[in-house]
Parts: sequence; C-alpha cells; structure tokens
Amino acid sequence: MLDSSGGAAPHEQRTDRLRSWLLEESVDSGQTVSEAARSVLRHQFAVAMSKASGTRAGADPEDLHDMRVAIRRMRSAIAMFQPHLAEPVQQLGKPLKWLGGVLGPVRDLDVQIEQTSAWREEVDDDDAPAIEAVERHLRHRRTLARHLMLQQMGSSDYRGAVDGTIAALGDPAPEAPRILAVAPDVIERRRGRVRKLGDEIDLASPPERYHRLRVRAKALRYAIEFHRSLYGKRAERMIEAMKTLQDLLGDHQDADVARRHLRELREVGLPANTNFVLGILDERYRRRAIELRRAFPKAYESVDGKPWRRLFERMEARRPAAAESSIDPR
Repeated sequence: MLDSSGGAAPHEQRTDRLRSWLLEESVDSGQTVSEAARSVLRHQFAVAMSKASGTRAGADPEDLHDMRVAIRRMRSAIAMFQPHLAEPVQQLGKPLKWLGGVLGPVRDLDVQIEQTSAWREEVDDDDAPAIEAVERHLRHRRTLARHLMLQQMGSSDYRGAVDGTIAALGDPAPEAPRILAVAPDVIERRRGRVRKLGDEIDLASPPERYHRLRVRAKALRYAIEFHRSLYGKRAERMIEAMKTLQDLLGDHQDADVARRHLRELREVGLPANTNFVLGILDERYRRRAIELRRAFPKAYESVDGKPWRRLFERMEARRPAAAESSIDPR
C-alpha cells in the first residue's frame, strides 16, 4: 500500500503520482541522464513509500528493511548523477539522510535479534537461557527504538521530507547529455573506487577497510543496476558477480558487527554465565572472519574479470559520438 501521509498535496493526487512512479522501473536509452536519474529516484521513492505503512504496522521487519534500502539507493543515485540534477533534487540528500536515520536504529536491532537465533544453534542446551536473556534485553531496546521511530514518522519533519521529495521529483528534468553517453563513465568511476581500495586489501587489513570496500562495491552494483535495462544480460552477469563479492563482504561485516555487539552486551550487567557464553560466540565469529578474509581474493576477481570486460565492451559499443560525451561523470 502506498503511503501518502504528507500534508500539502491532496491525498488522491499524491497517491496517483506515487503509483505512476512505481512503474518507472527502467531507464530508457532515449532519455537524457537527467531524465534517467529522475526515473530512478522516482521509482525508489515510490518503493520506499509503498513500504511505509508496513513499517508503521511492524508485522514484517522486511518492510522496514526495504524502505531503508530504497532510501539508501536514492542517496547513492543523487551522488551518482548530481552534476545533472536540478538544484531542488540535489538538495534531497539531507532529508533522505534524516529519513534513513529514522529507520536505522530499529533495523539494526532487528538484525541483532535475528542473530540470537543463530547463536542458539551454536550453544549447548544448558547455555540457551543465556541467549534468551540477551534476546530479552535486545527486544526491550527495540521497543524503545520503535516508539521513537513512530513518533518521528508522525512528525512535521517527516511530512516535510516526504512532501519536499515529491515536489522536487515532480519538476521537469534539466537539459543534459544522453544517458548512453554518461553511463559508462559513471559506472567506470565507481569501479575505479572499488579497485583503488580493494587492490590494497590483504589478510591483515583492519575490518574498517573491508567495510569501506563493501560500501564502494554496493555503490558500483547500484550504478550497474540503475542502467541494467541499457546493457541487458552483460549487466545482469556483472551484477551477479558483484553479489558474490558483496555477500562475502557482508558476511565479514556481520561477523565484525556481531563481535562488537557481543562486547557491548558483556558491559550491560548480564549474568556471569551469560558473559561466558558470549565470549565463546565472540571467538567463533573471530574465526569466521578469518575464513572469509582467506576467501576474499577469489571473490574479488569479479571486479576485473570476464563479466566486467564484456560489460565494458557493451557500454562502449552503445556510447554515442565523443562530442556528446564531454561531461563530468562525477
């Protein structure tokens, strides 16, 4: 269900607009980069709003997750296409960051609570009560975080962010080069950022560096996904290759975050036997992170392997004349 709980625009008009934006799923080769960027942003915002009612209801944690991901994709798209966006659209970064911050704490606790299920499977039956104590603590924190989230989603700040985004994305797109002239540079620039960091990573690199690479790899994947309709199966194959890398980096990040959560939990005054069990789990996550680091080089090959080379060939083959490509790829 589309959320249209703003203030300024009539309810029916807002709902119809969001419903039409939900259909703008793909970029068209005849569009300018500004038009393509607007289509991407409209679609992602409509996706976010379609998940807002479910996020408020709280029956399915995936609604909140999907809403947060759509907002994250919008922020990535604004950074990606910024030189070609109208000024009001460029300014959406701040309210979108705020919206993401509204959702973040509850989603983070959902992930931690989900982790407790995995922890139960890793401990003996005698240690299960310790994990249950952790889960009770996390659920209490989530209740408080969710109460704050609902307050914020009912605030004038939220309504202003929604109304402002709809207004900005409803404006005409400024003149710009064709998307086929710009897309190869946008994608290659993000790949370059991945290579610059990833080529230097080794077994001894700190967790923060792996996480930064994960963020850059996600931006590259988003860039390819936004343009997948232009490059067909070659884009799809590169996306699949990037997913393999992202899954590994995501698992590594999960292990690192789990260890940090475990250390934090040991400081909140839980029973001594609970802290002992948390220490055992911490060691298991440490070993898991080492296994993932050893597997990293093979997964990283996708950034410069056959899927990338074939996608690059396709992008260059579809690029218009050089005169139309003299742009800032940002």
